[in-house]
Amino acid sequence: MNYNGLDETETKNIILKNSKKLEDLYRKYYIDRVQTLNQDSFDANPAPYRFYYESNCSILVLIFPEEFNARQDLDVYFLSTPGQRQVNAYVVKEEDLQNLDSYRDERFFIYEKIFPQFGYKSSQVLFQIEQRIKEDIYKKLSIVSYDIEYIASIYETSIRTETIYRIREDIQQYKEIDQTPVSYFAQNATQFPFSIIDLNPLMEIVDDLDFTYQLEQAMAAYRQNLFLPSAATLGVCLETVCSKICEEHSINVKNSDTQLGKLIKLLYEDPNTRIITRRDNGRLEVAYKMRNLASHSSPGAVLKGDCHFMLEVIADIAYKYLKRIQ
Repeated sequence: MNYNGLDETETKNIILKNSKKLEDLYRKYYIDRVQTLNQDSFDANPAPYRFYYESNCSILVLIFPEEFNARQDLDVYFLSTPGQRQVNAYVVKEEDLQNLDSYRDERFFIYEKIFPQFGYKSSQVLFQIEQRIKEDIYKKLSIVSYDIEYIASIYETSIRTETIYRIREDIQQYKEIDQTPVSYFAQNATQFPFSIIDLNPLMEIVDDLDFTYQLEQAMAAYRQNLFLPSAATLGVCLETVCSKICEEHSINVKNSDTQLGKLIKLLYEDPNTRIITRRDNGRLEVAYKMRNLASHSSPGAVLKGDCHFMLEVIADIAYKYLKRIQ
C-alpha cells in the first residue's frame, strides 16, 4: 500500500512533533478563553474543561494509505484521557482496512475499529484535524512542515472558534449529565466522559465483580455531589483491592483481618508479608484516615478532593501490585 512516505520513521517523528506544536496552539487559545470569560466556573468545577491540562489529553495520529479514500492522508486527534497522556502515530495497515466499506463511512470505521485498539471512544475526541498532504497548496500548512506562527496568522479565527465550540459543548454536556438519573451512573460509570481517572482499565485489572459494583456506586454518589458516601464507598473499594493483592501474593488473610487498617499492616508492617513500598504505605495510611473520617463524619468534613485522592490511590495501588490479565 502506498503511504507517500508518511509511514517512514523520520517523517512520523516530524508529524508527532508538529502535532504537539499544534496542540499547544489550540491549548493557548483554549486557556485564554477559560481564564478570560470562564474563570469563576473553572474555579468552582474544572471537570468540564477537559482540554485545559496537557496531562489529561493524548495525541493520536492515524496515517492512511492512498487506498483509504480521496480526502485524507492522515488524521490528528486530540483526546481526553484523564491522567493518562500518550502520544502515538499509527500507520493504518491493510489488515486494519478489511471490510472497510461495510461501515457507514470512514469516520465510523475509525471510531469502531481503530480507536478500540488504543482503548479510546469517540466521546473522548476533543479536536480532529484532517490533512491531505499531497494536495496542500500551502506547503507551510502541511503537518510535515508546520510553521506554527504562520498557522496562527492564517487560522487564528478558525482555531479560536473551534476552542469556543469545544468549551461550550463540554459545559452543556456536563449540565445534561448532572440531570441524568443516578441509576444510569450506578450501572454505567465508565461511560461518564468527565471521570477523574479512566475507570475501564482499573475495573479490568482488579477483575472483581464486587469491586466493579462498589466503584460504580461510589462514582454514582460522586456525580450527585454526595462526597461523604462516595468517600466511604471508595474506602470499601480500597479494602477490596488490598484483599486482592494479598490473595495474589498468597498472603493468608483471616476473616477478622479484612478491615483496611489490618490489610495495610499485612502489606507493609509485617516483614514476612511486606509487598508495598514505604511511600505507598504512607498513601494508604492517608486514604485509610480519610475513609474513617467519611464513615464517622460531621457535615463538611469530607470534600471532593478527598474522593479524588482516594480514587488515585486505588488506581495507583492496583496498577502497581495486581497482575495484568494476558
